[in-house]
Amino acid sequence: MRILIISDLHGKKDDLKHLIKEIDLLMVLGDCCCSLEELNVPKWIVRGNCDANFYPLEIVDNYLGKRFFLTHGHHYNVKETLNKIYYKSLEVASDYTLFGHTHIPFYSYESGIYFINPGSFKDGYYAMLEDNDISFYHNQKRIPMAVR
Repeated sequence: MRILIISDLHGKKDDLKHLIKEIDLLMVLGDCCCSLEELNVPKWIVRGNCDANFYPLEIVDNYLGKRFFLTHGHHYNVKETLNKIYYKSLEVASDYTLFGHTHIPFYSYESGIYFINPGSFKDGYYAMLEDNDISFYHNQKRIPMAVR
């Protein structure tokens, strides 16, 4: 399982074609501000506060035996607190909760749930989930992330 996790593209999708060459799934957490339909890869996309109504606000689905909850995060006030998204994650029995909106990479493990914000793709940030290991990148270089 190799999943590319991105958020907050704000129209910048140039580097995506290079990154999707060897992935199984692309997860986009909103604020695309562009179409990604031409990308020839399976993808789950949620709508952000800057997107038109092309995509759902949330996705809760299973992939290879893991339950994923995807949202942009603006409806959960993630810039101020993670309480609302935490309780929603418990409600939907998520293994992985993925969100964006803050433009800042974040990683936490609470109550059996991985909370992941890849940061802003527009600013060069993204995350890769590979065989249950999460890695964060900035400008295609791996960066250390401490669990909070």
